[in-house]
Parts: sequence; structure tokens; C-alpha cells
Amino acid sequence: MVLDKDGFERTAWHIASEKGQIELLRKLLEWAKEVLTPEKLKRMFLGIDGYERTASHIASEKDQIELLQKLWE
Repeated sequence: MVLDKDGFERTAWHIASEKGQIELLRKLLEWAKEVLTPEKLKRMFLGIDGYERTASHIASEKDQIELLQKLWE
């Protein structure tokens, strides 16, 4: 579920970043740490969508400064 993608190749991680949902990102990370291997966790962080953007790219485009800080913690 954590790595599932929609029609635009976005994961929940991408969408939460786009919407500036810091608490949702924290919860997704918590769930991901419980069920994903380190390699899959890395794929979640660095995964690209259909436009070749990572969650960090999306947050930057949307001027989500606080969210970017949380993503890099």
C-alpha cells in the first residue's frame, strides 16, 4: 500500500508532499518503517512520479518549506 501508485505514478508520499500534509507524511513514514525493507524505504523517499519528480521536487514546486525541512530530517 505504501508504494502503490496512481494513474500519474504518484505514491501517497508524493500526494502528501504536494498537499503539504506533514502529519500524514509522519504517519506514512511510521507505517513504512514497520513494513518496508531499507531498500524499499529508500525507494519511497527517492521514487519518482510520472513527471520524474520526487516528493522533494513536488514540495519545492509548491513552496512547502516546512515540509521540505521535515522530509530532510
